[in-house]
Amino acid sequence: MKVENNINTSSDNSEDYKTAYLNFLKKVEEGEPQAQVELGYMYQLGTVVPQNDQLAFSWYQKAAEQGFAEAQSMIAGMYERGQGIGRNIDTALKWYEIAANNGDEYAAHRIGEHYEYGNKVEQDFEIAKQWYKKAAQLGNSNSAYVLAGIYQHGMHNVTLDELEAFKWYKIAAELGHTNAMYQLGISYGLGQAVSQNFKEAVKWFINASKSLKLTPKNEYNLQFIDSLEISKDDNDAISLLINEAKGGQAKAQNDLGVMYMYGHGVPQNYNEAFNWFKLAAKQQRIPALFNLAIMYSNGYGVSQNYPEAIKNFTEWYPSFDPDPV
Repeated sequence: MKVENNINTSSDNSEDYKTAYLNFLKKVEEGEPQAQVELGYMYQLGTVVPQNDQLAFSWYQKAAEQGFAEAQSMIAGMYERGQGIGRNIDTALKWYEIAANNGDEYAAHRIGEHYEYGNKVEQDFEIAKQWYKKAAQLGNSNSAYVLAGIYQHGMHNVTLDELEAFKWYKIAAELGHTNAMYQLGISYGLGQAVSQNFKEAVKWFINASKSLKLTPKNEYNLQFIDSLEISKDDNDAISLLINEAKGGQAKAQNDLGVMYMYGHGVPQNYNEAFNWFKLAAKQQRIPALFNLAIMYSNGYGVSQNYPEAIKNFTEWYPSFDPDPV
């Protein structure tokens, strides 16, 4: 299939861009499956080229016919959704299985879901479990997390097994699953299915926060949004923040705690930081719960107290609001 040279004029039309784009089209026409998949994505999303599901499907199909697992999985998804082609779950499952057997983790996970929920196939929890295991072994964190939940709660006629649950939570966490990181923090903090290890618990709670991009790279692993955007020399802004904190505004209390931790515009004082975090946490200010846990776990401004740290960590995550005000 000849590829139209229809560069989107709204895109960067520098000579370097045009050269790169033409080289990319050359790879597509030469039949490189990765390039064909990338062109399929472009048509599916309408980036650089006009959005066109039929053309997206066509380019995925060309790559899929060459045995390219990612393309085979994309074909399956389009059949499943009826996107660019008539909806056909049986054909979708056929392509998912081909893709999974060629190493595509997502395809294996989707087959597991179909069997777990009986979606156009006879519900079979044992088959679902086997596909989830295959997906997890291929690197799918969601499948590992699902398996952990099945063993933790004894779902689908599976014997409750906390050790097996912990094993799969750890696999999921190491693959980047945020909820699994939090669960590991709980397990290590409370000694569930594993020897109690407060340092490991704190590590996994912090990893969960970083995974959510709530903890920027900083010395204390604190959560904050914009408190350090106040210039340390802006006395008026600092005075206003202090007054808001003293007036009971939870966000200001958390922000002031951060400023005391860093000595930003106020003298560095861990005790003051701890007290402001505690006041904010009492009002269930979510970042403050996390920051208070950090204080307890490290002994900043308070005697080190791991049980209190774990308590605040466990209150923080279930209450997490991605956009606190």
